[in-house]
Amino acid sequence: MPLYDEVKGRVAAALSKDAVPIKLIADKCSLSVSTASKYCHILAAEGKADIKKYGNMKLVRKK
Repeated sequence: MPLYDEVKGRVAAALSKDAVPIKLIADKCSLSVSTASKYCHILAAEGKADIKKYGNMKLVRKK
């Protein structure tokens, strides 16, 4: 699973203490929004990120 770990690492590195839209994470990591969202949810399940929903937008921040 080297690709899985690489992509998850890139998404984790793109997170900051400030909440940012998943679209911004996707742009920083050169990923689709759905792929970035998937990895953000994986990081949230591992307790490494927080996801807040505002309307139809999701904001992610590093824990």
